[in-house]
Amino acid sequence: MTYWCGIVTGGLDLGVQRVDVRATVDYPEVAAPGDVLPARQAELVLRPQELLRQSTTLLLGAREFEASSQGSAWSFTTADRTTAVQAGDIVAPRSGIPQDAGRVWNFGAQVVLPALTVPSDTAGGLWLNAPDQFTLDGTFRTSDLSTIPATMDCAASGDRRVGGIALEGWTYPTSPPTTIPTTPTPPTTPAPTDPTGPTVEPTTQPTTAPTTQPTTGPVLLQPSVKVGALALWRSAVFTVGVSAKGALPSGNVTVRLGDRSVAKGRLFLGVTVLTASNLPKGQHTFTISYEGDARVAGRTVTKVLRIN
Repeated sequence: MTYWCGIVTGGLDLGVQRVDVRATVDYPEVAAPGDVLPARQAELVLRPQELLRQSTTLLLGAREFEASSQGSAWSFTTADRTTAVQAGDIVAPRSGIPQDAGRVWNFGAQVVLPALTVPSDTAGGLWLNAPDQFTLDGTFRTSDLSTIPATMDCAASGDRRVGGIALEGWTYPTSPPTTIPTTPTPPTTPAPTDPTGPTVEPTTQPTTAPTTQPTTGPVLLQPSVKVGALALWRSAVFTVGVSAKGALPSGNVTVRLGDRSVAKGRLFLGVTVLTASNLPKGQHTFTISYEGDARVAGRTVTKVLRIN
């Protein structure tokens, strides 16, 4: 499953980042309507992408991470009906963050799912769905044991099914129909009642052709651009996240101070981290421009930052 998570840590907005989630839970393979399935624990593995690992380790000096949610809303689907189930907190115990570039960062979590009674109208099977969205309140820990608070607001993208329980005694259709018409039968056209056809033929063809082609192109999606900025000595780090409903934006992002380009980079999974150096001291308004791509329109935003 894929979630897109808006991440803020230590006052720094790291933009919207992709986090892949794998969930497993030990339910029986077969059940009958009315069966009571006791409460049990689901095991989760969350996998942030490399860009988030880099942002937290390089910018924050993070070495470990832990987090938990305030409850979580799971659901079951059967007979074209989905029923919400309020589960316990998603708890991710303290674990290490890989420090080497390219190393996969996985962290585990657990959640207790409540007891469930199989509905009487269950048809075919009962499917468990992960939450549509959840929020993790977390803490990054650095090498000197200082802590940095973090929040991950996550929303699912695509299928959230974890697994299914088959209904006892249920059978599915064994095969589709085997006889397929080989040729379509054209509709019958009634014979004309008057054998005399029209006697006058058009004498001229239209002489006016369109002189211009339509100018309307594809409608571009409007993006949301979020910028986090961290001021350093005569420099600044900008984390830019670009999102659009129905597409994953790509393309270039440029940071300008006045008419001068001070940083430029390309989006990776909708996010880029840009460093601007040799900046003048004082409070400045930076212009951050996303150029757009074939499906997503460009957009420009501003960020005010004081450089020391």
